[in-house]
Amino acid sequence: MGYQVYITQADDWASNEGYFIEPSEWINLIERDESLRLAEDNGPYFALWEGDPNEPDAWLDLVDGNITTKNPSESMLRKMLEIADLLDARVQGDDGEVYDGTATTLQTRNPSRWSRFSFLSFILSLVSLTMLFVVIPLDSFIRKDYPVGAPMPVMWAATLAAPSIIGILSWLTSSVFAISAFLLRQPSLPYAAAALAINVTSGTCLVAMK
Repeated sequence: MGYQVYITQADDWASNEGYFIEPSEWINLIERDESLRLAEDNGPYFALWEGDPNEPDAWLDLVDGNITTKNPSESMLRKMLEIADLLDARVQGDDGEVYDGTATTLQTRNPSRWSRFSFLSFILSLVSLTMLFVVIPLDSFIRKDYPVGAPMPVMWAATLAAPSIIGILSWLTSSVFAISAFLLRQPSLPYAAAALAINVTSGTCLVAMK
């Protein structure tokens, strides 16, 4: 998929409702900038940047209120910072890191710890779902010989308990991380949304089993 970078007027490129860069703003900027040229074969707001001869295919596009490109070079990032200044916007990466052009070489500010937690919530939700798929057949297998209420050997009890505990802890931690990321409107919210969707699915399956 590549690494996306955005020019956004919002605090978070992924939650930019009410902070859209208008198409008219982008078109006017292109018309005033000799290094930018519309290439409408790729979309109504797709522009080629011709400011660096070493990058003949560099491009920018207005998508969902943000101006974006993929895998930008340092020179493209500098151009994006220039455009952001004109639009009273910021340059932000996929995970919410904000690009700063004050250093000799472009550096990124540390992304919010919650942007990492959004991704972690997604990973933990997958762990929880995986444990669910382990526990269900394992429980059915063990219950053939040891029905509910019957004494169960310690070995089988531990075998069943381990993935159950891992799944429950992963589910709870994932949910806390994801909900917190939403409440704080942090970057990488699609990961948090996916985590919550997976957790709702796995939780519904557990309730149905009972």
